[in-house]
Amino acid sequence: MGKCGVFIDAANLSSSAQKFGLTVDYKKLGKYFKNNSKEILLRYYGPTFNSKKQRPFFGMLTAKGFRVVTKPIKVIHDYHNVEDIRKANFDVEIAVDAIRLLKSYDTFVLFSGDSDFQYLCQYLKKVKRTIIVFSTRWRVSKELVKIADYYLDIGKFKSVFLKKRV
Repeated sequence: MGKCGVFIDAANLSSSAQKFGLTVDYKKLGKYFKNNSKEILLRYYGPTFNSKKQRPFFGMLTAKGFRVVTKPIKVIHDYHNVEDIRKANFDVEIAVDAIRLLKSYDTFVLFSGDSDFQYLCQYLKKVKRTIIVFSTRWRVSKELVKIADYYLDIGKFKSVFLKKRV
């Protein structure tokens, strides 16, 4: 794959893994890309919950070569519905970092199916980057599938970087 930039929308990837009753094995995921790339840039974008369990997890990611980008979950009170809406969207952070780090990779790997990334991918195409999108058929927009050089269904990578939930 040459020089590879892997950008993981953790909430999106986690939701995709849950469709299979599984969770993400980030150690295996990082190792997979390290073994298949000349140079690797690993970026993890996920929310903080201020829980004691998260600190060791983020430490493990850092030790495995991931750059961890976090922010607290935003709670939006919806007075019309019973449940509050919880959000921690990282689309802007991923897009800004993908442009800022452009010289660090030839292949852009996106773990998300969000159509909001179409504009970013159009730009990356113009500057001659290969685009690989990992998602599931339930969570990927047709715009991303169309613009990507390769769309890979996470379901086909179950044994590579997914595992049973503990």
